[in-house]
Amino acid sequence: MWLIAGLLFSLIGIVRTVHGGKVGYLISSWFDIIVLLAATLVLLRLTIAVTDRTSRAEYRPVMTTMMKEAFTTNAFLLLHDGRYRQEITDGVFVAPDVAKGRLIGARESLDQIAKLFDTAREAGESDDDLLERLVRFFPGVSLERPSV
Repeated sequence: MWLIAGLLFSLIGIVRTVHGGKVGYLISSWFDIIVLLAATLVLLRLTIAVTDRTSRAEYRPVMTTMMKEAFTTNAFLLLHDGRYRQEITDGVFVAPDVAKGRLIGARESLDQIAKLFDTAREAGESDDDLLERLVRFFPGVSLERPSV
């Protein structure tokens, strides 16, 4: 931040010095400074946009790999009323308050995953809709719906 501020103040000083030595200059040096500041802001915004796009292209595949297991586990919990795969296979009974706590935790985890992918849960969006939107970030993962 200080580096950018120093650069801008140096730029302002150079423009004022150059224009101070000229006689009969029609446009004031303040106009030149404003134009230079505007150009600097445009270039800064362009740099931020390019950096943001480049970083997303690099971190999305890494995040997908890292979050795949968390997504699969939490999606299974939501789709199966707070029960883990092994509990269903073994026929284990899960107390309702335990299942409710797991569902709350799974929703929070999936909401965090959605925020990382810039697809936060919309107001009133159901768990199924959120899962359908998120599953596209995890190739090879299918949502295992409970059999009726």
